[in-house]
Amino acid sequence: MMFSQHLVLIRRLLIIAILVNNSCGKVETHSDKHHDGAATVGSFSKSVKDERLDSESHAKLYRNALKLKRREQLNAVKTILAIDNAKKRKVLVLDLVSGMQKVIDEAKQLIEKANYNAGDAFPFANTQLKEAIGNVVENTAFFCEFALRFPSIIGKKYLNDYKLRSTIDWAYKFSEAADLYDEVAQKLLNLCGQELNVITRYLNDYKLRSTIDWAYKFSEAADLYDEVAQKLLNLCGQELNVITREENFVNPYDKKFIKEEIEREAVRRMKEAQEKKAQQKKMEKMKKKERKPTLSKTEL
Repeated sequence: MMFSQHLVLIRRLLIIAILVNNSCGKVETHSDKHHDGAATVGSFSKSVKDERLDSESHAKLYRNALKLKRREQLNAVKTILAIDNAKKRKVLVLDLVSGMQKVIDEAKQLIEKANYNAGDAFPFANTQLKEAIGNVVENTAFFCEFALRFPSIIGKKYLNDYKLRSTIDWAYKFSEAADLYDEVAQKLLNLCGQELNVITRYLNDYKLRSTIDWAYKFSEAADLYDEVAQKLLNLCGQELNVITREENFVNPYDKKFIKEEIEREAVRRMKEAQEKKAQQKKMEKMKKKERKPTLSKTEL
């Protein structure tokens, strides 16, 4: 019973995190009120430059508000991660993803109806469109949090659900082009794209790095390695920047480094052989010169 109540509370909190956009979608300023109402005296004389500056200013305000929303999202994700029951956690995650998909699809319809393209000037004068953009950008970032922290759940759902895949692929490209994320959120988007193969895949930094960092520190503190294994651990830590690299750090297991080292050694030996050969020729010439008979002027 306690768990059910806890689950309901989490759902309510997260639905608020998904649907509420007043803090981000609505950037309330005096200029918005003027634009939403009738045209004021002199409004038609406003230059294109002023419009652009207003758009950039509102976009900046939105980015700052989005940072706060992202904190709320992250706290919500942490709450779900703390649920011990894997089955109930999976159900909750899938329910939330379904809710995100619905919100993004509705926002997409509004955006396409307004003929707005990601990257266009931020529509500070159009409250409805502004909120739709916020819904896409916020829920895409929220979805990415789940995709990276629950890859087995989200990956399977994304792969087998064509409608979800179509929604997320569109939202991913829109959010990337909208240029409203800060550096942290942009990295999150990039990692999510790799995890779901929306873009070329490398590594899921979040799950791998946290695991390796913990394992490294634990193994180092356990003091169970011999000298050789300890050296290997140290080299690995420097290579992955888990610990600070030494000034003259070199990874001796790096194939590229080994190849370059072999090439350098081959060139060095070749030069030594050439120098030795040249020295020998020089010595032979000197010996021949010493053996050759010379005649004095009187004898000639």
